[in-house]
Formats: sequence, structure tokens, C-alpha cells
Amino acid sequence: MTHEEMSELYELYAFGVLDEDEKTEIEEHLARKCPECEAGVRQALAMSSMLAMMPDQVAAPKRLRTRVLASVGGQPKRDAWWIWALAAVSACLLIGVVLLGVDRTRANQEIALLQGELRQSGTELTRLNAMLEMLNQPETRQVVFGQGTPQPPQGRIFVNARRGVLLIASHLPVPPRGRTYEMWLVPKSGAPIPAGLFLSNTQGDALYLRTEAVDVSNTKAVAVTLEPEAGSAVPTMPLVFAAALE
Repeated sequence: MTHEEMSELYELYAFGVLDEDEKTEIEEHLARKCPECEAGVRQALAMSSMLAMMPDQVAAPKRLRTRVLASVGGQPKRDAWWIWALAAVSACLLIGVVLLGVDRTRANQEIALLQGELRQSGTELTRLNAMLEMLNQPETRQVVFGQGTPQPPQGRIFVNARRGVLLIASHLPVPPRGRTYEMWLVPKSGAPIPAGLFLSNTQGDALYLRTEAVDVSNTKAVAVTLEPEAGSAVPTMPLVFAAALE
């Protein structure tokens, strides 16, 4: 397997759907400390965690299901609960192509095809589509938070002036009854700006997209607090975490 061929399998490796020979070859290559492949696999694992937060009861478009199954050597099965997980693999592959800088023309062709099918689906797939579009924009900035802290929350924040803010977090406990997480945009001067409410799941993961435009040049951080479930106009509770944009 050439290095280029191996780079196209990072995401399938992250989702555990490679055959044993390919899996072994990648692991042997990683053991030789290839910096490019180590970085690629780490990125793929991060993206797989994002897709794992999407509800598994959402049905993927029929043509998309068939194509994804074919790509991993499977056959479509009626009412298989894991169909959506394989559709998520397709989306994750697309994100990986964009973020890893692989052939942008090929990536854009795949995005156009995938987006056409995703538009046929419901709210969650629409949300995923918006995330894909945001991640594909060259001006989207990525900020990592919580690395090295004893008991994180940790994760990534993606900021785009036109498309908004995407939060992917882990180790974020389920809020107590009557409470919710609230995102804030912290300006360089003035009070924090409310940026929406969200919850984490029972595994401590959270995936939240705020689609309004952001004045990135005048925003110094994105922060999260735990607030009453109706939200607050100004932060009233201690800071859960903050990610500096500067």
C-alpha cells in the first residue's frame, strides 16, 4: 500500500470498518512513527467522536446508505439499525478530506453529491450538512481547549465569521435538573454575548452549532457556563470552560 493510499483509509480505520489486513498494515506503519499518518489518524478519531454524538435513529438517504455499504464491502439490509452509523462514516470521510487538505476538487465534488442527498433528510442531517459546509470553508478557524487539564471538559471550537460557531466537547457532565449549558461570545470589550443553549449526552459529549454570523476580529474567546434552563442574558454561574481565539 502506498502512502497516498493509506492516507485515504484514516477515517475507515477510526470507525473500525477496515478489513484485518488493512488495519494491520496501518498499525505497523503507525508503529514506525510516521508524523503525517499519526496526525491524520488523530484527526480522524476526533471527527469520529463528532459523528458519534449524532442520534442513531435518524435514517440516512437510501442511495447514500447503499453507496457507503458498498464502499466497505457490505450489502444493504432492511431496517438495520447500524445503517446510520455507516452513513456517518461517509460524512466523516468527507470531513477528513477537507481538514487533511486532500485534493480539494475531488472533495468538493463529493461534498456536492453528499449534500444533495442529505437535503432529503430531517433536522439532524440538515444540521450535519451545515457543519460540513462550515468545516469546508478555508476561513474557518479551529481552537482546541482543555488539553492537559486534570478533569477536562475538552474538545474543539470552529469559528467562521459568516457561518457561526461549532462546538465539539467531551467530558461535559449532564446538567442537573433545571440547568442547561449556555455558550457566550466574549468580546474584546463589553459584556459576554449569549450564543445559545445546549445539553450534553449521558456519555458527556456535546455537539452544538450556532449559525449566526460572528464578529471574529472583535471576539477574544468562546465560553460556556451552566445556567437556568431558560438561559440567561448575562452569565450568572461559574465558568465551565473558555477557549481563547487570540
